[in-house]
Amino acid sequence: MIGAGLFGLLLGSVGVLLFRNQGPMSQLVVGLSAAIACLHESKFVRLQLPQFKKQVPHEWRLLYTPRVAAFAYGFGLGPGIGTFIPVATFYVILIAALCNGNVIIALIIMEVYALSRAMPIVIASLLAADANDTLEKVVQPVLPYKRVMHGINASVLAMGAFLLTIVFFSR
Repeated sequence: MIGAGLFGLLLGSVGVLLFRNQGPMSQLVVGLSAAIACLHESKFVRLQLPQFKKQVPHEWRLLYTPRVAAFAYGFGLGPGIGTFIPVATFYVILIAALCNGNVIIALIIMEVYALSRAMPIVIASLLAADANDTLEKVVQPVLPYKRVMHGINASVLAMGAFLLTIVFFSR
């Protein structure tokens, strides 16, 4: 959450410089990015999404205490840019945080994103039958629904693109 919050502050600060007083044009940019991401999530087009294929260093778990390792993992994964990104929705979130022209809103956008990434892990840990259950064992039943999640992402992106386009053209 801390890494995402700091990244949100950075995006918001840059956004204030670039997009303050750009209201409708910023909405159009976010709407168009949502439409493009929707096409990707729906598999109508395949985009090469920028991302790192590497995860945070595995050896941190061995080098640091569990609390320090958890903080380092969270700080590295929180912003989302230093890891594998499975959905195009992430880039719409970054564009929305950047284009809104408000540091606090950008912070909130990134914190909500970080919370959405953390919640499955929290829920999976609560569902574990005992401390010996691996994360993979707990998450395994959810994997068949990956296609459904891409469909939900595409639907939300389409709705967002539609609403932002209506707002833009109704002014």
